[in-house]
Amino acid sequence: MNDRIKALVINKTIETSNVVTISFIPQIDDYKALPGQNLTIFFDETGDLRGRTYSLSNATNDHFFTITVEKRGLFSTKIHNLKIGDYFDISRPYGNFDMGEYPSVTAIAAGTGIAPIWGIINDLLDNIGSNVHLLYVSKTTEDIVFCDKIEKLGINNNNFIYDFFITDQAQYNFLNGKKRMIDLGNDILANERGSLFYLCGYHDFVKTMLDQLAEFGVPRTNISVECFK
Repeated sequence: MNDRIKALVINKTIETSNVVTISFIPQIDDYKALPGQNLTIFFDETGDLRGRTYSLSNATNDHFFTITVEKRGLFSTKIHNLKIGDYFDISRPYGNFDMGEYPSVTAIAAGTGIAPIWGIINDLLDNIGSNVHLLYVSKTTEDIVFCDKIEKLGINNNNFIYDFFITDQAQYNFLNGKKRMIDLGNDILANERGSLFYLCGYHDFVKTMLDQLAEFGVPRTNISVECFK
């Protein structure tokens, strides 16, 4: 995991005003990853020799890899400033967010928590044929990462449905002004308690959702969690 590998930037996609996706090819032949795994990125000039952890955001049957990053500080700004043709240092993938084959999956993401979940969703649909329901929370409609791709996937794949929950735009408050996803999603979550759940987002959001899923009787062993500060 501590081995450093050069990666070549082959594409850069602006997802929202402060989120980009960097597509890259590791400069070794045996670089392999599972859906939703993490990797460490290194920019020694920042003074942080340990690097920072980011989630892979694409499916494993692609011939390249992607990370999807929100600009929040010095390190993420370095990622945002990468250009096609640049090289940067990465580790080998690690982590175990993916829980394998399951017939029914409910994925819950907030913000850039969609990144590892997006790779898992596409792997489940392409390679396993699971029924997948995505519940995705964003502050505004402009903050929905992969919005066009999610909508297109919903049109083209009968095994995939999605719901967007918008917290900071009054016209998108679906239940009498209640803004929290926990208020908006109760009926959905109660009906899907037999699913395998993927949950990713900021710590407080993840904790709230874990408590709610426990109230609905979802076994903790049926929930795969990834959270960030």
